[in-house]
Amino acid sequence: MTLTNNMDIDFKSRECTVGACHSLGPLDPSACVCVVQVRNAEWTSTDAALAYPCDMKVSPSLVLLVGAHILLASFPVQAADPLGNWSQRVTGRHIQDVAFGNGVFVTVGFRGILTSRDGVGWSFSPTWHDLLGIIYDNENERFIGVGSWPVHLGAYGSAGISKDGEVWTVDPVWSVGLEGLTGAAYGNGTLVAVQQRRLLISTTDFLNWTPAFISPVYNVAFGNNHFVAVGSNGLIQTSADGVDWAVVDSGVTNSLADIVYANDKFVAVGHRGTILRSSDGSTWDLCAPPATNIWRSVAFGAGVFVAAGKPVSSLISSTDGESWQLHATDLPLPPIEDSRTFLALTYGNGTFAGVISTYHSQQYYSTVDLYQSASVIVKLNGSISSDLSSIQLTGQGGLDRAYLLQESTNLTDWTDLLVFTNSAPTNVIINSPFATASQRFFRSSTLARHSHGTESQTARSNNKGRTKPRDRTWCPR
Repeated sequence: MTLTNNMDIDFKSRECTVGACHSLGPLDPSACVCVVQVRNAEWTSTDAALAYPCDMKVSPSLVLLVGAHILLASFPVQAADPLGNWSQRVTGRHIQDVAFGNGVFVTVGFRGILTSRDGVGWSFSPTWHDLLGIIYDNENERFIGVGSWPVHLGAYGSAGISKDGEVWTVDPVWSVGLEGLTGAAYGNGTLVAVQQRRLLISTTDFLNWTPAFISPVYNVAFGNNHFVAVGSNGLIQTSADGVDWAVVDSGVTNSLADIVYANDKFVAVGHRGTILRSSDGSTWDLCAPPATNIWRSVAFGAGVFVAAGKPVSSLISSTDGESWQLHATDLPLPPIEDSRTFLALTYGNGTFAGVISTYHSQQYYSTVDLYQSASVIVKLNGSISSDLSSIQLTGQGGLDRAYLLQESTNLTDWTDLLVFTNSAPTNVIINSPFATASQRFFRSSTLARHSHGTESQTARSNNKGRTKPRDRTWCPR
């Protein structure tokens, strides 16, 4: 038969050449709709006799139908564990916290702010006040920073806002004593800040503040219309308005250092490997992580929770906040007499950024650096049914994630088909009706919940021999 639409696809360079004819192996030409050479991949097949090992490189997954056989090319998104691979981005700055929003990473610290679009190149802006904690307010699309306002023989607290992370409006907190603010949470028009282990409450003006209670509190988060504060000896307190607080039973006595709300749940972390999970902030479940590190920070991104602390040689991740996976990092350990600790974590643009402090015991001082993880991409595997009526997508980055399904005829121009939620480990996408005609490629990309746009494409499938009319109906089953 006459071969049509022969293609040479190189996933390493992401190039696709139409017209080049290369045979994959001892296939019966009469069974082929077209002959395709795929380089930089590793092939498996529904027929054990058909297997084509190639040079495995970084790239997404592709499913290719050849005659009656389905060939699956799968290749890792990252050769190494992305949560184990960290690169130093900033050194020599007194960074205290980091956040991501509106497409920008922002760090705050003593006498300066750093901003970056990609986490690699950073711009420094000096300040005469010290912002020590930062969050991104998704509701109002702004950064909120809290810190200290230097005065003679001390410093008052301070709070400020910024739309872009570069230009800030900062005001002092005069009314509540000579201590700076170190953490904050915003919700329902109220800002709750941490000041020397107690909580302060402010309305939208950030000028008038009221102490909520004096208690050993380390951090606070907002979610499910509630504030939740964590502190020493397993302390957890909740509030609907930030004014009236109630102590709830955490079930632990270890100190809790950080808390985050994401994916409809709170996750709190602390000393001696303590990890707690809750859907409402009142009833908590104790988890069993694979390490007993001192967890200082927890963040959410790419469908996973990540907790880090001391030592920096390992961290943990979880898709549901209950079952945790251990990751060994390539971060160097300090000399035996010194110590290194993750102070803060955030996620944006496909990577995690972490603030790491190193205490030098011989010199009695600390240095702080900013590190960035390798790209964290949710991996998808795909396959198509033998009658070409459906595509099966399996996500490995956690359930309840949103995915965008697209199609293309040339691997260059892509058309959106639908957005579906990964509500089960394997999702069957049904395409109806079908007709005979040319090839179609399919790919699925994850939709990030806390950043703009989509993450890198992580799964592709190729359906040859049928055309899908423009009035077709797609739906998850």
